[in-house]
Amino acid sequence: MGTFTGRHGKNADYDNPQPAIWTQGAIEKQRGAQKFPVLSKQSKTMVVSGRHLKEGASVIVNGRKSEGLVKLGSNERVEIELANLPPEGMNFVQLQNRDGLFSNDFIFHVSDKKINSEQLRASLGEAIFSGNFADLKRLVKSGADVNALGGMEDPP
Repeated sequence: MGTFTGRHGKNADYDNPQPAIWTQGAIEKQRGAQKFPVLSKQSKTMVVSGRHLKEGASVIVNGRKSEGLVKLGSNERVEIELANLPPEGMNFVQLQNRDGLFSNDFIFHVSDKKINSEQLRASLGEAIFSGNFADLKRLVKSGADVNALGGMEDPP
């Protein structure tokens, strides 16, 4: 799948740099295998990191403008909530500033399959260790047992 931009908006200049999105965390620490978000009917929000984004940015999924909400937080935290999910499997999201440039394509997955308890435990430990409150809330709603992590010294 490829995405092609036919024209640039009027806000495509030195003062309006191209937005960028990547997996959560500092961009200079991105190494090795990345963990891309998995969305489901119960959870239509992904949390990523990004910069050069402005309030009112549009959401583009698989090359088409989609209904969604972009919330900009502190420390380059970006929440992307989709109104409707694309098909199950791997998909791509981009953000576009109003009358501006598009971000890079960013991979995310859609799946309604249950994850096993070991995967849930590992994800929960990771969310706690990284201080990711949004993921922590989502995992607890999914049935993750916070007491199962007692005695853990290192994150999974």
